[in-house]
Amino acid sequence: MKEIIESIWEGDYETFQSLLSATPEYAFMKDENGRTLLSWASQVGDLRIIRLLLEKGSDVNCADDNTMETPLDNAIIADKLEAALFLIANGVDFSLKDIYGQATMHTLANKKANGLWVDDWELVVVKLLDHGAKFDSVPIAAAFGTIQDVANLVNAGHDVDEFLEGSDRTALQIAAYCNNVEMVKYLVTRTGNINWTDFNQMTAVDIATDSEIEALLSDHGGESFNEIMEFIRQGEQSVRAIQDFVCLVNSEKTPSLTSVAANQMDENRSTERIS
Repeated sequence: MKEIIESIWEGDYETFQSLLSATPEYAFMKDENGRTLLSWASQVGDLRIIRLLLEKGSDVNCADDNTMETPLDNAIIADKLEAALFLIANGVDFSLKDIYGQATMHTLANKKANGLWVDDWELVVVKLLDHGAKFDSVPIAAAFGTIQDVANLVNAGHDVDEFLEGSDRTALQIAAYCNNVEMVKYLVTRTGNINWTDFNQMTAVDIATDSEIEALLSDHGGESFNEIMEFIRQGEQSVRAIQDFVCLVNSEKTPSLTSVAANQMDENRSTERIS
């Protein structure tokens, strides 16, 4: 399959079409990496090849063996917006999960949480919601939904401090990053871990760029990662100082081995005289 995969990467539609006509089963096969031609074409974003493969019967939901990422996942990760929209229109199952347990909405939320987002990708979210996708975690709802969407999940028992695998960002951190003041107001009074750090060791205070959000976080005990580490260092220094003081006091209270031995010898001599 090497030659036909190369034609995908080179955007050589004529060669691809010729090779596929000669070996139609390529539309259903996986390469040595466990990936289909549709997976590669979705990553490249070539709509002509994607369309032809679907016409030839390629499975729009066939996941890669190693990552369990679908063609739609590959299009999203590679920023191929038109390919993603085309795949959605052709019956993708957006509930399928990769090896990390992440479905399509999770992948999109991570793009937004990691700063890899452009406004046009909102079209993909809208299309997924139109096709029945749901917000199944608080961070995803914070990224794309309303306060009511988040509240519904929290009231249903979801952890307000759950985080996205991949970015390790909580709903509060995502709201801070997106400058969503009203969402931050809702979350900051409900979080049990306002100073959670993400994969970059950043707290919500580190992430926030809006002055009102920074003030809200600070008023509720929010601190930067550096502030937290400085507090820990000061605490460690205080503990060491106390330990040193206790050792000094104990050393003054405890008689030396020499004095103990001398006292024992005196006691022995006294005993000998009496006897």
